Amino acid sequence: ADYGSNPQFVCCSATIANPGNLASMLTSLEDPLVIETDGSPCGNRFFVLWNPPFLPNKERKNERRSANIEATNLFISLIRHDLRTILFAKVRLIAELVMQHTRSRLKGDTGRTLLERVRVYRGGYMAEERRQIEKDLFNGTLLGCIATNALELGVDIGSLDCTITCG
Repeated sequence: ADYGSNPQFVCCSATIANPGNLASMLTSLEDPLVIETDGSPCGNRFFVLWNPPFLPNKERKNERRSANIEATNLFISLIRHDLRTILFAKVRLIAELVMQHTRSRLKGDTGRTLLERVRVYRGGYMAEERRQIEKDLFNGTLLGCIATNALELGVDIGSLDCTITCG
């Protein structure tokens, strides 16, 4: 390095495909050290692929239950078991539909209702409202969130128990 200095660079990204190439381009280093493992503590992770069951209709043997309804049922079951859950829907319409089904199913719950602890998160909300939902998710006020991909853009939510991807 110029002037007898020996600078060190720390470059961070959770999403870049080729971090070594980018770090080399940015810093002019020939062979930057890339750390690709996560040493932070975390619990076990389980991945479950859920295929909706066939409908009991003998005329249409290959017709399955709605994936949206199955995801809603799973979401409700998880939050009723006090598991912090996010359900990702591909589009706003599906997110709102899942919330509508969730509302109708949770209406009769007593005490501090689960319904008060479930919100929809989508890009059409004002920034202040989205920030409040993010804060409530992070601090545990919310137990469940039905979201479009607007939530996953740079939002760090700790201590989630379950994530459902619908569609």
